[in-house]
Amino acid sequence: MRILALSLLIGVAALGQGSSWAGVEAGLARIVADAGRNGLEVGCAVVDPASGARLYGVQAQRLMIPASNEKLFTAAAALLALGPEHRMLTDLVAHGEVREGVLGGDLRLRGEGDPTLDSDRVLPFLVARLKAAGVQRVRGALLLDDRLFDRELQGPQWPHEDASKAWMAAVAPLSLDQGTVTVRVKAGAAPGAAAGADLFPRGAAPLQCVLTTGKSARDHLVAVTRANDSEILRVSGSVAPWTKGQNYSVAVQDPTASFGAALLCAFESAGIRIDGGVRRMAGAGAQGGRLLARLRTRIADVLPVMLKSSQNHRAEMVFKHLGAALGGGGSFEAGGVVVRSVLQRAGAELGESVIRDGSGLSRANRTSAFALTEVLRVMWVSPRRTEFCAALPHGGEDGGTLASRFQDLGTKLCAKTGTLHGVSTLSGYIQGVGGHTLCFSVLVQVAKAGKLSAREVQDSFVRALARHGPER
Repeated sequence: MRILALSLLIGVAALGQGSSWAGVEAGLARIVADAGRNGLEVGCAVVDPASGARLYGVQAQRLMIPASNEKLFTAAAALLALGPEHRMLTDLVAHGEVREGVLGGDLRLRGEGDPTLDSDRVLPFLVARLKAAGVQRVRGALLLDDRLFDRELQGPQWPHEDASKAWMAAVAPLSLDQGTVTVRVKAGAAPGAAAGADLFPRGAAPLQCVLTTGKSARDHLVAVTRANDSEILRVSGSVAPWTKGQNYSVAVQDPTASFGAALLCAFESAGIRIDGGVRRMAGAGAQGGRLLARLRTRIADVLPVMLKSSQNHRAEMVFKHLGAALGGGGSFEAGGVVVRSVLQRAGAELGESVIRDGSGLSRANRTSAFALTEVLRVMWVSPRRTEFCAALPHGGEDGGTLASRFQDLGTKLCAKTGTLHGVSTLSGYIQGVGGHTLCFSVLVQVAKAGKLSAREVQDSFVRALARHGPER
């Protein structure tokens, strides 16, 4: 593999600084041909975003699985249709009069799909606002108003994995900590003694701990699991004897219910009594009421983590929010309809692309390299170019998915990665030697094991484009 990869890089380097487009194109052709000989199926496209000229393509119209390149569609549609200043709201609303510290009716928590709600910040804020309103007791219930989205918490044809994995967190309009909780394990007093586990935020899910303290580091083997049809978190195994606190992130079964349970616990810990407990709203239910607290998050503040870290939960929350705000409701289906409509109205040719979710987890998604460059082209000439490009990972950027790649290119490259089993994708913008920017997409599927990896193909492709310059 090293010899083949080295020969590829030498071939690209031979293009030289400021290579003509003819030289670049010849290099791209060699890269794609070598990929094919090594069992990789490649669909790729290069477009000049300023002119719209299609400069290069191999199987550019072929429908392939985009993986997390799907997030480009979601982010672009959100910026174009809602704008960077659009707010996703979370409200705490009182129904009834407050007399002598008692709210005579219900307390309603309403969500719009804000994926940034951190329990360490949000729960104390809501407690403080209720106290500021003079409420010490609620005669009614804590109503969970998650009616903006449907109750389909998992996307269509998501991977058949353990649903407790944080990267597959359920999608609901009321969600803390990106649909997860943290389990912190700690050793007991001595080897063989029972070990312990704490849950953060407190009360957010039922916790069962069957954990012992081991004799050495070799005994450290902890499993934090949740059955797909259960809300109970089970902690089992053994902990190294010196473990003071090791964290495990686990996706909850139902983020709305988890949020409600955690908030009820926070209220009770602050001395605020909720007589009616927690109840999820259904149908028309309560409307109006007096606003006690409001959390606002801009779309512009959601996108950087969603794209740079490829955070699936954020993408799906934005996707369903788009469906609720502009389509037939907060569903995966409505989100797909809205995203397609917005991008096509903006001038992107999506062809027969299939949009089933917002993150790219679904293997039912299909698009082409050309369609992805179309979205990139549309965003380049739109008023939202700055926000879109800033939210993408840059070469070698700390905390981004390109942190270990393209350090020498830096901000000359901003691109979205994508990975599923047997699939690797990379699409974005690259600035050449002459300062001119091109948009590109390289979609790779592994047909059979070979000596060349999908990443090596993508990296060579991008470096060839980085050397393009003025014609001589």
